[in-house]
Amino acid sequence: MAKRVTARSILAGFKEVRPRPMSRVVASQIREAILEGRLGAGHRLVEKDLTATFGVSRTSVREALKELEAQGYISLVPHKGAFVSRPTEEDVRDLYAVAGVLEGLAARLAAERISEETLKCLRETTNALEECRRTGDIDGYYHYNHLFHRTFVEASGNLRLLELVEQVRSQIVKTRILSHGVPGRLDQSMREHKGILSALIRRDSFKAERRVSQHLKNQERAFLSLMDQAPGPARAEERRSS
Repeated sequence: MAKRVTARSILAGFKEVRPRPMSRVVASQIREAILEGRLGAGHRLVEKDLTATFGVSRTSVREALKELEAQGYISLVPHKGAFVSRPTEEDVRDLYAVAGVLEGLAARLAAERISEETLKCLRETTNALEECRRTGDIDGYYHYNHLFHRTFVEASGNLRLLELVEQVRSQIVKTRILSHGVPGRLDQSMREHKGILSALIRRDSFKAERRVSQHLKNQERAFLSLMDQAPGPARAEERRSS
């Protein structure tokens, strides 16, 4: 006699769903605002204002700020408050050096393992990138840029590598957005993505790795050029914090 399957037996393996602590919700929204550029480097986060904005307790706000500080998004300065972190030149160089190695490796592995279905997805994403470049849609370009990179990293078939890339990308994502503001960078970035796709289509692992690494090196240079153009006081603050 077949065993009867009930709703209770099907759901037995699921875990209880619990609401997220308010501090995590607040931290998530502030983090999103930072990554989207709505809260710029050096912006002061006033505890009283955050409490009123989110309608939560001061305890929740403080816990959220501690979480963001631990993740490197903000700095808590004694007797002064919380400020959106301003990356130093050393931070930028270090992060891009790691990203270049990791994503370059992912591209090399992807060139050896990528499926036709994934290549089709990358072609479509590249077309979307081109349309965003043509219309000057920076937000759209960033979205498809992220999708392009994640797709070939996933195609590497190495989940540990994907986790490491995502960790580093979460820290440099804001510099990627800002670097597209450098004159000519969007056009150059588009050419680089097409070059990466071409290497993957030909399954040329050497060129795929080299082109991804160079692409990220160019992103680093673009962002550093923006830092060089920052006003004097901001540059002085960066030197003091480095």
